[in-house]
Amino acid sequence: MAPSSMRRLVVVPLLVAGLAAGCGDESPEPSGDSGSTVLLGTDTTTVEGVEFDVVVPSGAFTFTVGEPVTDLPDDVDAPADDDTQYVGLAWEPAGPAPEFGPVLHGTDPEVATVTVDRGGSDLDVTLLGPPELDGTANGVAWVPVDGDAGRLAVDYDGLTQTFDLTTGERAPGPADGFYTDTPTLRGDCPAQGPGRAGDGLQFTVTCAVPAVASVPYVAGRGWVADAGTTFLVADVTLTPSTFHRPAGGAVASYRVTGTDTEVSLDRTAAVVLGEAAQTPQGGWSATVTAEVPRAETATLEITQSVALARDSGPGSAPATDELALTFTVELS
Repeated sequence: MAPSSMRRLVVVPLLVAGLAAGCGDESPEPSGDSGSTVLLGTDTTTVEGVEFDVVVPSGAFTFTVGEPVTDLPDDVDAPADDDTQYVGLAWEPAGPAPEFGPVLHGTDPEVATVTVDRGGSDLDVTLLGPPELDGTANGVAWVPVDGDAGRLAVDYDGLTQTFDLTTGERAPGPADGFYTDTPTLRGDCPAQGPGRAGDGLQFTVTCAVPAVASVPYVAGRGWVADAGTTFLVADVTLTPSTFHRPAGGAVASYRVTGTDTEVSLDRTAAVVLGEAAQTPQGGWSATVTAEVPRAETATLEITQSVALARDSGPGSAPATDELALTFTVELS
């Protein structure tokens, strides 16, 4: 599951049935050419058959595909004397996508388009979209077939997942991480301190790294290159205590005037998602991600330069200082 400290966008994905691939409110209308028209129904219980899951970054859905039929239910506005064979296709939400928070990290979900590929002839079925698009949580469509039922194609942000409409089998690819138990990695991040040898500077900087999520998609970064890699997503927070050093029989205190922080995951430079935040104590907090080979272990390394300025104390103490910190976390 996603780390609890990560920003969660609680979105219940909605299905907009019958929209064409572009936004709008037109539904496919029956025509004389019934063999190329998707017909819409209203009762999802009229479809019984193979069930399979479809997971996109905005949510998880259960699709049901029936056997080809020529007699359509009464709730379908079918052309008269139509002897075309149709496959019933019904869907309903099955819950939020795995690791939903890290996948979207505070952004809005995009729209997924659902079509049926009949060997080069694509038929628009529905959109899977965010809540600002009006629609319902369930849908049913009747797709004309000619021999082979074809493949269901679900596109989200440039990646198309395909499913065999006879078996429900999904073609493997970059989205595999949504359909397998990906590990949630954890590790202890030790504090740095209590001081720097040689000059008496005293400090403690604590490090917090909650559970690290492994996901195949991150908004703003896109999909992983292939099924062999994953995005690791981590929250990192560095919190310093006061900085001080004895000088001239008194104590000089310092404040943090700036930080320069770099994070890597398995020796791959991590990217900050959104803007890194300064904590009230002069610390640093950010959500970071890097695409790395899929594995059950990883190493997170944080390096930070901290710039200090004397706030109070004797003038014999240095007016400025800089501190170099390194945090290494073995994740498993």
